[in-house]
Parts: sequence; C-alpha cells; structure tokens
Amino acid sequence: MLKKAGLALVGIAALGLLALGGSAKPETALSCPASVPGLSTAAEAEEMMAGSQCYLARISHFPGGCGCADLLIMRYLCYEKGGKGWYYVNYWYCTGYEGPLDPDGGGTGKYSYQGGSTCGSPTWVDPITVVFTGGIYTDVQRHACDHGTWCFNDGGPQRFWSYGCWDQDANANSDEHSLTQYHMRIKTGRYWDGSYACDGSTYNLATPHHEHWGLPQVGCGNSGHSVYDNKTHPPGGFNGARDDIIKNWVHPNGPHDLLEWQYWGNVQQIRQSKGYGVLEGCWWASADGWVAIIGIWH
Repeated sequence: MLKKAGLALVGIAALGLLALGGSAKPETALSCPASVPGLSTAAEAEEMMAGSQCYLARISHFPGGCGCADLLIMRYLCYEKGGKGWYYVNYWYCTGYEGPLDPDGGGTGKYSYQGGSTCGSPTWVDPITVVFTGGIYTDVQRHACDHGTWCFNDGGPQRFWSYGCWDQDANANSDEHSLTQYHMRIKTGRYWDGSYACDGSTYNLATPHHEHWGLPQVGCGNSGHSVYDNKTHPPGGFNGARDDIIKNWVHPNGPHDLLEWQYWGNVQQIRQSKGYGVLEGCWWASADGWVAIIGIWH
C-alpha cells in the first residue's frame, strides 16, 4: 500500500497542496531526519503499517531538511483490528536529489535500452557493469580520457532507467573510426522528478564494452558495431571492457578506488553480428552479472 501511494502523495506535497488534516507549508528545517526520535524510513514504515488500515493525516514540508534537498514527513493514522488498535506512523522522505541505486527494487535499470524506447525488455542493448560514484558524466568522460585514452564522444543514442526513462548523457570511446574500440554510454543518476543530486552524492551508470565494426547480419541486429562474444573472445566484450577500466583506473595503476562489487544478475545474452562476411551469422555476448562500484574522486 505504501509503495503505491507514497510517491503520489510526495508529489502532491512537493507542489505545496493541502493534505488530509494538515498542510504542506514550509516549517523549521531539520538537520538530520534519521536522528529525530519517532521517525522511520519508508521501508521501516511499510513494515509497521503491514496488516493495518492506514490514513494519511499530515504532510510536513521542511525546505533544505535533507541538505540541498527538501524533507517531507508523512504522518499516517493506522488501525490494527484485534491488535494494538489505533497508532501513528511517521516516516521521512527527501525530494530533489537522485534516488539511491536500486537495481533490485526497480529504481535503477540494469541495462541501457534502445533510443526512443520506454526502457523495457526486449529493447535492452548493453548491460550496466560499472557505476562511478561522485561527480557527473563530464567527470567520467574526463577520467576515461586520462586513464584509458577513451577520449571521444561518439555513439548512437540509447536510454537508461533511473527512476524514469531518460536519454543517455554522454559517450566515452577509445576511437572514432576504427575496426575495434572500447566504448561506454554514461547516465548520471536521476530522481523521480528528473533532478540531479546537488550535494556531491551523485553516481553514474555506465555500459562499457569492447566491440568491432563489421557488416550487420540478417536477424542479428542492425548495428555496425558488435560486442565481442564470450566464447570466441573470452571473457567477452562486456566483461573485458569493465575489467579494462578496473585495470587502468583503480589502484595501483590508477588513482581511484574500487569500492565494492555488487551482483545485479544482468546476464541476458544479447545477439550480435559477427560481421566478417555477408552471411557470417550471429554470436552472443553477455555480462557475468557483477557490477564494479568505482569512486572517481581523488
């Protein structure tokens, strides 16, 4: 219930409209919502409200209560029949910044998608295998040129899911006109209202891949660039390009930190054209599902 209603209610509050039994007028700012007694996160509140009938009682709006973002406090009046009876649940919610990485909950997509699509299967194109934290896409481009000589911004348009379906922000590739290259598309994470982070807590989704140019094959996609497949060119173009970034960007060869590995399970096999001859046929490329989280501040 909370998941279905929460975003809509937050959107109403952000517009400053009246809520049931209260208003969304600005109030005194709070410095740290998580430190205030009696406040819960949305996930905690959902557990507290499970099995009860709940009604929105008040929305309080604190401009700047989440750093450079606004804080909303949602107050619900709930009733549990045969249990604790009537009780209140208060949870806090921040607006105006990019949502957290959420590949399992649906907030963050695991692939890039065809340009003009709505970011759903089967329009996926490349798996996300690296997330760069800190900075925005221009910072990723700069570091890609500094550490891996991926100095060009060339590539067809694709889209990413980040609390909504958005066009990519940029490319970084190792050559503009060669038979083989490293390439990634980059998307700085957004939030449900389309805003970027303003407090330095940004992250960037990236789809690095190693590809070659060839003739598109019938039934294998229409791109002249094909990612190397996993069997003929192990570990494959998706895994290999991610590993190339780690080799050149991360200590001891580079100045950046590999913060952690996350398993996203984005192992969809994606058909590619071999492209060496007119009827060469198709091969398949896929990632191993592991995403490298790399900090780009130093």
